[in-house]
Amino acid sequence: EITISEQQYNWSVQCLDTNSNPGTSPTWIFFGDFTPPNIALNNPLHNAYFLQSSVLFSYTPTDNWPPLTCTINFNENPINTQNTTSGTLTSFTRTNEPDGYHEWNVMCIDVGGNYNTSETRNLTINQSPTINLNTPLNNAHTNSLILNFNYTAIDNDGFNYCELNLNGLPNVTNTTPVVSGISNNFLVSGMNEGYYNWSITCEDSGIFTNTNTSINRTVIVDR
Repeated sequence: EITISEQQYNWSVQCLDTNSNPGTSPTWIFFGDFTPPNIALNNPLHNAYFLQSSVLFSYTPTDNWPPLTCTINFNENPINTQNTTSGTLTSFTRTNEPDGYHEWNVMCIDVGGNYNTSETRNLTINQSPTINLNTPLNNAHTNSLILNFNYTAIDNDGFNYCELNLNGLPNVTNTTPVVSGISNNFLVSGMNEGYYNWSITCEDSGIFTNTNTSINRTVIVDR
């Protein structure tokens, strides 16, 4: 039994037979490693506030014997594991996280089996819906008896409702679920001739129930 310190060791075995003939084994290497890694969190900062659901996480681990295996934990659940080296800025982008208050930290383990967990930081995601109007185009003329107002709404939490506004007033609300990133539409009949300003308002289903309204477009009914 020997006492080892934190360093690299080369070891081999040499033997003599009964006739004093020597034999030496190959040389192997092992490391004395008793120190856990240190993890410095870079981004996001503590109590960061995001208006979008895409978050870039970055951290820098240090250790006396790389490589390292590090895992980002988000709300106590692992979301990314990477092999990295000491002193290397390591990053990962997480998308489409729900609105709300969240916690994150990083756990790293070195080749000696020593592990450590960073501080825990908080962040808040609060994303409002994005609404893109598809058709009719702005200043479009139509003689149709039924108008198809088509739009695409995007949100990380889904939607409670979307509604069509005509000339600044709510006209009709969706009766089927609105799917994020998929085109949706309202069919309106019985519109008299004239100029109409139209827009779409959506409320998401996240913890903050954010509401947003699209730009206005004009459609001209002319029969």
